[in-house]
Amino acid sequence: MKLNIIGALPYEQVREDCHAIKDSQKNMEIILRHAGRLARALPGKSLLLPVPSHTGVVNETYLLAREIRREAIATGKRCEIYCPVRCNARESFCELKHQGVDITGMDTGFFIMDKEHFEEVRNRYVKDGFELIIVDNIVDTGTTAISMAGLTGSTTVLAIGRTEIADNAFNNDWTERILNTVEEQKSMGRIVLMDTDGITSISLEEFINRPAEDILHDLNRDQTTTETLFRNGKRLPPSRLVNDLAVAQVITALKTIIKSKS
Repeated sequence: MKLNIIGALPYEQVREDCHAIKDSQKNMEIILRHAGRLARALPGKSLLLPVPSHTGVVNETYLLAREIRREAIATGKRCEIYCPVRCNARESFCELKHQGVDITGMDTGFFIMDKEHFEEVRNRYVKDGFELIIVDNIVDTGTTAISMAGLTGSTTVLAIGRTEIADNAFNNDWTERILNTVEEQKSMGRIVLMDTDGITSISLEEFINRPAEDILHDLNRDQTTTETLFRNGKRLPPSRLVNDLAVAQVITALKTIIKSKS
């Protein structure tokens, strides 16, 4: 899915603000710091859709949207806020990423509270020329933004910051770039990996000579990680669970066979 990310500064410039905004003691200072800049990135008519937090409701994103709206109206723009999306309480994606977990494609637990009312409101605003804008503090893997887009039909995200991963995935022809990179590195005898720091490559020979547990860890396919992801809200589809566990078993068995023959 192609996302249009607007207003967002490179992550390295706003790293602290993107995380500190979740602190109720600090968030208004941060919100006021960015609201004017984000309001300037809005079109003339916009309906802001704040992203709900992992606790279930909209928190800091609503406060951010509220101040953006105030700034936008002050400059003559028409801007409203609507919060149709809620979230089944789950673990924080931020915390999972800090644990080294790949959250790409995970179930966000988002849902629209009243679909009939949402359709009515959306159609009314769209008919009046409003653009639906998703509001979040940061765009990284795009997991939450894509989930919001699927529910609301909006593919424009207004955020304080964006990571390099987001730039590669949504603001450029990411798929072709990745496939080209994989083929290029493959021709050089290297394997391409992606972690929380982005895309890296390593000698395939060096990689496969590592212990099985290290290979599975770097591929984020070790049994413990796979089982944990599935049990924590069953975020993986059954096919992904079964096949990832099979991958771990096969790689471990192959390494055992190679070791026994050496």
